[in-house]
Amino acid sequence: AYTETRDDDRELWICKPTDLSRGQKIFVMRDLRELVYDCSSVIQRYVKNPLLVGGYKFDLRIYVLVTSVHPLRVHLFEDGLCRFGTVPYEAHHSNVYAHLTNFAINKNSPTYDTCKEVIGPHNKWTLRRLGEYLRSSGVPMEEVMIKVKALVVLSLINLPAIVPKSSSPTCFELFGFDVILDEKLKPWLLEVNTSPALG
Repeated sequence: AYTETRDDDRELWICKPTDLSRGQKIFVMRDLRELVYDCSSVIQRYVKNPLLVGGYKFDLRIYVLVTSVHPLRVHLFEDGLCRFGTVPYEAHHSNVYAHLTNFAINKNSPTYDTCKEVIGPHNKWTLRRLGEYLRSSGVPMEEVMIKVKALVVLSLINLPAIVPKSSSPTCFELFGFDVILDEKLKPWLLEVNTSPALG
């Protein structure tokens, strides 16, 4: 996929270690020669044209509780998090604080505590606050959330096929779905975290 793009139009890619969390060893690259890794990793094509708030890129952390697989029972927490980059987004620069929204990365940004226009200091809002802001900007948040819910269900629909029916009926799992919206309001699944941090 990398070789299919022209040298003068190289896209950004994100490299994420599969067994680490909280932004450890994640990096953004444009050139394959920048790919240096020392553990199993996932490389994702960067989502072009992300929806921005006040010029900042953001993602959604959706909390999902699966209380049963046979039958599949999925509960989606009505609130969640919106996490921002701490540097204004520019597509052609690879500043990690502009492109990655992980709190663990952005808390080290020199502009983390700076009061940024629209989003304020730090890099988190509640999902409800984001919804209020986007609705006031004319975004049909109810339609967006229907698409996000469909993305969650489609991601979990295979669980009954892979989890044995003999598994304990008292087992459950909490997931943290990381989703990004593009400027056309299409949700993209970035990753699914098991046992997400709740602090």
